[in-house]
Amino acid sequence: MVWLVANDCDFESALKHESDVRCPYFDHPGWSFLFRKNTMACSLDEMPSPRIMKTHLPVQLLPDQVWTKKPKIIYVSRDVKDVAVSNYHFWYSLAVKRKMDMNEYFDSFMNDTIPYGPYRESVQNYFNLPNYENIMYITYEGMSADLDGTILNIAKFLGKEISFQNRLALKEHLRFENMKKNEATNNKSVLTNIQEFTDGTEGDSDNFIRKGIIGDHKSSMSKEYIDRFTSWYAERDSLNEGFNYRKVEEKCTD
Repeated sequence: MVWLVANDCDFESALKHESDVRCPYFDHPGWSFLFRKNTMACSLDEMPSPRIMKTHLPVQLLPDQVWTKKPKIIYVSRDVKDVAVSNYHFWYSLAVKRKMDMNEYFDSFMNDTIPYGPYRESVQNYFNLPNYENIMYITYEGMSADLDGTILNIAKFLGKEISFQNRLALKEHLRFENMKKNEATNNKSVLTNIQEFTDGTEGDSDNFIRKGIIGDHKSSMSKEYIDRFTSWYAERDSLNEGFNYRKVEEKCTD
């Protein structure tokens, strides 16, 4: 959505180039190219403006230029229980050698022993940032409930105009089932190449875009774990920053 709004709804290019190439991870840009065959890697410096990048980094590990250049940031969050279930299926779509039991993975999630943890602290630290004009917060649930409104809000945030016709086309492009079939967004080729690289035999290359259903954790998470996740996540308000070697306030001065 962000790339298309910023690039005047250039659907032809969006379908031609995979999303991780158009919007690479700046914390590990090589990921966007390493498992793509016949794709030439380029540096982020060589990307044409407007550059759109994504990251899972906690706020304390963002580059210093974020606070001096003040690029526009869109922070997306989702129900933690749906995140945990989705994350479990994602990691095992990569055909890792040892597959955890789902409940074992939930325990690891809450014990902060998964990649990109600690999860609660990371989310809370972003929410604790001051009300900067260059930061926009959205939720997966809100976006799903009002996709039209989200498109308009993002266009306004990016200083872009979007016609009614393009908005309708964008909504159709963004339908979950369409993105699941879209080879530029479903990451099927990447997962397949990773499985070949790791000699994995149990991975599911169709699993990157899986369901996208709000509240789907109820179909695979027991009441015990639902209650545990609810209590665990509610404790975030009383947490310290989690990365006490660098305070957020020190990076958020004008």
